[in-house]
Parts: sequence; C-alpha cells; structure tokens
Amino acid sequence: MKVAFKLATMTAALIGSVMPVVPANAQSGGEPMYNYAWFSDASYSTQVGGARPNCSNRGVTYSSYGMRTPFEQQEIAAYCLNGRVLPD
Repeated sequence: MKVAFKLATMTAALIGSVMPVVPANAQSGGEPMYNYAWFSDASYSTQVGGARPNCSNRGVTYSSYGMRTPFEQQEIAAYCLNGRVLPD
C-alpha cells in the first residue's frame, strides 16, 4: 500500500512539473485583442496615438494611428478565435 501511494504521489508530482502551462488565450477561448493608447509623457494626460485590434482567420492584427511612444497603456478589448470576435 505504501509503495503504491509513493508511486502515485511521485507520478502526480512528475506530471505536474512537466505539463506545460496553459496560455491565457486557451483558457479564454481565443487570442486576446488589446486596445493601446500612447501618451506624450509620463503624466499620461495627453494621448498622442494608439492602436485598435482586428480579428481574422490568421489571428489578431493592429491598426495604429498617431505617434507611438514608450508611455503606453493597454486593455483587453475582446478575444479573437478563428476570425470571430468573442466578448471580454
């Protein structure tokens, strides 16, 4: 009995250590689509550009506008799965 328990415990530990972590897009049912906003400086008070997501059968692409800066904010807008937009 003790040997079977130890074997089961070791097997569970081994499987847990080698199983890949499930990515967020697999858990939610699609690839995340983000809205991006770029700001003029670290105060984040004046938006100077951004990017909006597009969903297609090939995945998520982005259409950007304005100027890109290192002062970025992003938020998940929705998810893209096989060319369909799924709500957040």
